[in-house]
Amino acid sequence: MSGKIRVLIVDDHAILREGVRALLAMNADMEVVGEASDGQEALARVEALDPDVVLMDIAMPGLGGIEAALELRKRGARARISSDRCEAAQRRRRKVVEMGESRTPRPKPVTRDHYERVRCLISTDPPPSAGAMIGPAACP
Repeated sequence: MSGKIRVLIVDDHAILREGVRALLAMNADMEVVGEASDGQEALARVEALDPDVVLMDIAMPGLGGIEAALELRKRGARARISSDRCEAAQRRRRKVVEMGESRTPRPKPVTRDHYERVRCLISTDPPPSAGAMIGPAACP
């Protein structure tokens, strides 16, 4: 791959998108080319921006990340898609239900893991199939 790694951030929490953008901006080899707040917006942004990597939340209002990833696969998108909040989000939601709470847990904090995940997705050999959603097991 020549040039910068082009990243699209998809999450319904603006504060998380801003944090991931700031973290990735500290890396000279990465460029955040856009953001989306739901799956439907992600579909349009992927088509318009052609990112290398999509960091996508799975639990969003409207079209969720899993459905959006499946649609991107159908459309033949070349982007590698990461569901970095998938397992952690499911564990938090189960815990909230077990505790009898009705509030949604706060978003996962932004960490260096986002940078490491993008690096892993780009360096995976052979690369994941186009439009495939890559979870935490594939790229820690």
